[in-house]
Amino acid sequence: MVRRAAYFAGEVYQAHWILDSVRAGELIDKETYIEFINIKEPNCARLKYNKKHDQLTLTEAIKVFELAISNHTKCSGAAFWLEIERKEHILPGRDGDVLRAFWKEFSKTGLEEYIRTAGENNRRFSLMKEHIPEIK
Repeated sequence: MVRRAAYFAGEVYQAHWILDSVRAGELIDKETYIEFINIKEPNCARLKYNKKHDQLTLTEAIKVFELAISNHTKCSGAAFWLEIERKEHILPGRDGDVLRAFWKEFSKTGLEEYIRTAGENNRRFSLMKEHIPEIK
């Protein structure tokens, strides 16, 4: 069995939840599959990044564009990005001012350009994966 310290803080579910959901053809309620909640494990896994100064990852950039485009009438205001910051599950740990500044800068050139230049600017794919996964 894997030690609890190997997991990130939060709820840890059994892998059977995913398998059973696939078999059922729908997402099953995960609460019956909870293994444990990793809250106070002193050496639990942690992401190492500075939420105010590190560049947004590609996956975060895609989410920012998705949010801004679907809320095009509100996305220019600071209040909208502050609301996104407060909703921890959307872009955890990211500052609303950083998200707004990103949108203001890259909305002019577009997401495609941001993704195209990702390699030359050493942008991470996600917080968990540094490089863009190769498709084989």
